[in-house]
Amino acid sequence: MSADSAVSAPVDAKVALVDPASMTVVWMNEAAASDLPGGATGVGRPLAEAVPLTASLGLAEAAAEVAATGRPEHRRVALVSTAKGSLIIVASVYRLPSGELLVVQDRTFQAGGGSAPSAGAGRGRTRR
Repeated sequence: MSADSAVSAPVDAKVALVDPASMTVVWMNEAAASDLPGGATGVGRPLAEAVPLTASLGLAEAAAEVAATGRPEHRRVALVSTAKGSLIIVASVYRLPSGELLVVQDRTFQAGGGSAPSAGAGRGRTRR
């Protein structure tokens, strides 16, 4: 695969750049913007409004922690659980050398499963 094809390949991950002082989104990729209703833009909006599942994932708290410490935070929440497995949203927050925060959300399927999660179930916090 050439470098050009890697750059133009579609990206499923939702990425936002956040100003740590105001916790507002200063940039987001097309995948992240596609989650907003009616073609709205998340740029200039608070993180909690611009990035879906912020509350479920605890992203506001994670972003504040990363802004203060510089240590990455990783969160996950199970959206749907069945006998075959769970749809998991994984979010990571990193502090860039510029001080801005990079928020990355991706989804994955975890084989195995059980009953559907209750509200807030599956929310986890890990550090790498």
